[in-house]
Amino acid sequence: MLRIINIALACSVVVLAVWMYELKYGVRGSVTEQARIKRQIEQTKQDITLLKAEWSHLTRPKQLQALAKRHLKLERVRPTHIVREDELALLPERPQPEAPHEGGDPIAGLLGGDEQDDPIAGLLQGDQ
Repeated sequence: MLRIINIALACSVVVLAVWMYELKYGVRGSVTEQARIKRQIEQTKQDITLLKAEWSHLTRPKQLQALAKRHLKLERVRPTHIVREDELALLPERPQPEAPHEGGDPIAGLLGGDEQDDPIAGLLQGDQ
């Protein structure tokens, strides 16, 4: 009887040792995965900070004013531009902007640019 108990205890010790071995390496893998995810989160936070700085640089009022002046050809509002509602029917219709080229860049079409002049569009077309 004592021999059976000893054999059962020895088998249970072996089973527990194998289970602990698997648990140890499973936890090690989880810790490694957690460290990788933390590094990825930190890299993403740095990327977001960089993108926010770039966005604030690109949306500076002076920068936007220069871009608007170059591309939009805006003019100051004059008293003749202000009309009453009943005078709207007397105004001539404004011409519609040209539709962009089929499959082209709609913004470049509105700005009068051409995709062939755009180095980024050339790079993107090379990826496809």
